[in-house]
Amino acid sequence: MRWTTSLTLVVLMLGCSSKTPNSTPAPASNPTNSSTSTPTNKSSETASPADSQTAGQTAPAAQATASPESDVVVKTVAEISKSMRTTLGEQYPTQTIEVTGPVDSVGYSLKDITGLALKHGPGTFDIAGFPLQEAEAWARISPGQTVTVRAKYNKDSLDGFLWKIYKAGPNPSPILTTTQLGEDFKKDLTAAHNKYTGRSFYLTGKVASAETNDLKLTKVKLDTGSLPSPLLVVEPHFVDLAPITAGQTLNALCIYNRAKLSPPLNSDETLIDIDNVELITIKFPVDGVTYAKELSPAK
Repeated sequence: MRWTTSLTLVVLMLGCSSKTPNSTPAPASNPTNSSTSTPTNKSSETASPADSQTAGQTAPAAQATASPESDVVVKTVAEISKSMRTTLGEQYPTQTIEVTGPVDSVGYSLKDITGLALKHGPGTFDIAGFPLQEAEAWARISPGQTVTVRAKYNKDSLDGFLWKIYKAGPNPSPILTTTQLGEDFKKDLTAAHNKYTGRSFYLTGKVASAETNDLKLTKVKLDTGSLPSPLLVVEPHFVDLAPITAGQTLNALCIYNRAKLSPPLNSDETLIDIDNVELITIKFPVDGVTYAKELSPAK
């Protein structure tokens, strides 16, 4: 199992209200791509010193930061992580809660809902979950990106809040073709392994073959001709995905986290195993989003 998506789901469930939901969350909306939009009524000319603080990083704990918009309350990721969502909702029943932080992971949660985890510290569990009211949000945001989300309390939703992306910085993940990836691994396997380990990137290419086992785990081999071929391991989700067939164009957000290189199946073929995959079925690239030109440097 991919630990990032699983951990995101755990965080979301831990933050859930103990109240049993009596209605289905509202259908996903299509928020304007925030990479290029200018927030309304968010004027830097009228902002107070407290407004310039970066939520999740510099705002003092246990304090709500005033916003130029009278009904917006700014909270840090750490505050959200420590709070009970129902308590927060009862404290601010009509206000909009705003949170800013770096993306730890993003992936499937429920139909039309994206599981998002934001970080507030260096530890593995220094994160808070924010279920996004948007399908396949990973097509426009990725790990390491700074995003701002907003939500109002909804007592009928499972988490108490269904968040929307209000604004986002540049997407740090580049869009790579299968040929680019294959050429890197053909040139130098070890160097390519070190280059891609721990990095997120978008991969686009033609499907050579796809096979699904009894556990609904799908292995998708992408066509690179004689170059090393990416082998994407797509896990089953809570929603049914359309069958993947040979010849179709596939787009996905990937994280290469292999502990070691997989041996070739035969002397003529090397497979690049990628087991942290979120398929993209919507229009991609997303209009208005600025994607990185190359991989981020090693940390």
